[in-house]
Amino acid sequence: MGPKAKILTAEVHGDEVRGLAFCPGKVIRYVFAAQTQRLRTKALLSLTRSKRKPAA
Repeated sequence: MGPKAKILTAEVHGDEVRGLAFCPGKVIRYVFAAQTQRLRTKALLSLTRSKRKPAA
């Protein structure tokens, strides 16, 4: 996720910690399994700049 990631939520479910994080330009869902020390991530939302020019 990187050094600029900000944790938005964290919930404990058994031996897992699940939540949302904000990375520059993305909202990430993460699941950390304590027993295996495995971190899974999935981008839920990517913010991009518009490449279209506004109508005159």
